[in-house]
Amino acid sequence: MKITLKSTDQHPIILGSFPDLWRPGEFKGEPTNYSVQLLIPKGSPALAELEAAIKSFAKEQWGDAAKMAVEKQNASNTKVLRDGDSIDGMTASGSAKPGWAGHMRIKASSKFAPKVVDRALQDLTEASGKPYAGCAVSAQIELYAFKDKKEMGTRLSAVQFYADGEPFGGGGGGVDLDAFGPAVAVAADSDWG
Repeated sequence: MKITLKSTDQHPIILGSFPDLWRPGEFKGEPTNYSVQLLIPKGSPALAELEAAIKSFAKEQWGDAAKMAVEKQNASNTKVLRDGDSIDGMTASGSAKPGWAGHMRIKASSKFAPKVVDRALQDLTEASGKPYAGCAVSAQIELYAFKDKKEMGTRLSAVQFYADGEPFGGGGGGVDLDAFGPAVAVAADSDWG
């Protein structure tokens, strides 16, 4: 089931930490998939639409067993939609992950590179610097079923940059060039001698 999650000025969908839009991510040195974490504001129309789509998809896949299948998946560590205010939204040190509070999170991934565009639907490249973790986006995802396990997953199709936002950290703080000491002039043809 294809779903388009649309940002609005009142309820922007935020691109979560560590988006892998331009090349597959890595885990323990091995390539994984292209992926994003989408942070959807609690109480937003996009969240209500997504929750309704998850229920509808489950009923379509598993009929009368849908409610039980979703509850079972939610009780495991494989649930599709996660609460950013829960332990899922905390760092290893116990502090809240940037931007996660007040949001629900859905992760979508794909073996294939997603389409990435701006608001005018023009292709974006990694060199553009957009989208980035912390900006507002719209996204097209697809729910799919693991019929044998009665679970569902999410596939990433496209991401649209919607608006600039507060970039998430990860840079390790400001640079203090004075810590290197006084600048030293070096001749262009110096042989270090």
